[in-house]
Amino acid sequence: MRVHDSSDDDADATDANFSNANLERANLSGLVAVRTDFSGTTLRKCKLVRANLKQANLKGADPDGCDLAGADLTGAAFTGAVLTGVDLSQALLYGTGLEDVLTDEPMGTPMREVDPPVADQLEAHILFVETDGAGGRPANLSGVDLRPLNVMAHLKLTALQARETTFYGLDMSGVMLQGAHLEGADLRGANLSNARLNGANLRDCNMRPLVIDASRRLPVNLSGADLTGADLRGTDFS
Repeated sequence: MRVHDSSDDDADATDANFSNANLERANLSGLVAVRTDFSGTTLRKCKLVRANLKQANLKGADPDGCDLAGADLTGAAFTGAVLTGVDLSQALLYGTGLEDVLTDEPMGTPMREVDPPVADQLEAHILFVETDGAGGRPANLSGVDLRPLNVMAHLKLTALQARETTFYGLDMSGVMLQGAHLEGADLRGANLSNARLNGANLRDCNMRPLVIDASRRLPVNLSGADLTGADLRGTDFS
């Protein structure tokens, strides 16, 4: 397929199937792609300026850094896509499906708005665990976007309350989460190697891979993790 820069001779990919294709850095500006299947497609740093993507399927796609300025996204589905660094200025978003997308905006409560602060809660929780409840206090980080932490490795967070919390891409190797409540948490790309998750409630967690670039996907790492008695009903490991 030839892709033209001229708006008078835009390429037409209506009803085409690009699912799981690698279109990283491709110049698709002005592309007519009505009802086109881009599910699972790598669109990192791709140019789709003023493209017509009405009713296109972009579920699970990775358009990180994509330029969608002025694009018509009416009725398009981005469910589960990674939209960090995406330019949506002047894009038409009527009826666009944006469920479960990850953007630069906080997912849930931003860390800066949590009171007591997350760092203080984690410190108090660790003390609570180490003293068998004699000191400190349990943390409740449910619904908080913890991405700014970057690393939570080897922390003692037994019985942590973190329902629908975003742990996307965090290093959680060796973390202790026995009996933790993580229902609905976003754990895409998390490193949970050697983590203690005995009896943890992980129902409906998102553990799909974290897309790094066109050729690299970082799956959730559970190697050596202890999941004895953990509840994994509805968890997405795809």
